[in-house]
Amino acid sequence: MIDFLVKEHGSKELITLGAYVTGTPPKDPKVYAAVTDLSLESVVSAGGCEIMNSGAISGMNGLLLGMAHLKGLNGFTLLGETSGYTFEAKAPELVLSCLSKILGIKVNYEKLEERAREAQEVVKALEGARKGQQQLEGSFTEEGQPQPSDKDKLGYIS
Repeated sequence: MIDFLVKEHGSKELITLGAYVTGTPPKDPKVYAAVTDLSLESVVSAGGCEIMNSGAISGMNGLLLGMAHLKGLNGFTLLGETSGYTFEAKAPELVLSCLSKILGIKVNYEKLEERAREAQEVVKALEGARKGQQQLEGSFTEEGQPQPSDKDKLGYIS
């Protein structure tokens, strides 16, 4: 991929975008950045990103950035903080906001916001179905028999 970009398109810089998965929903999500060259730190910082000073970037973002560096390309990755468990619209919006500041372009978020609303509706429907399933499972005994209601249970008889 890197060779193709350089040979076929004369690319000199690579930018990747992705997720910074924390495992817990972030209260105030951030965008983290890693760069191939220290001169890019001020560029991504000016875009509102926090520089990663430790850790590792796994997956395609890490691979592409590492290969770009080995092939002599400058570049950076922007990673939006997210739990990784559900769709969180804030992370992609923050990443695009930082990228637009860095590149000096204007981004229309209308379609992203529309898709985020649709995704949230799906997440809510799935959560409702899960709760319904849990309630349904709780209304049967391990043998598959209906659980008796409180009024059907016998009390103490003397």
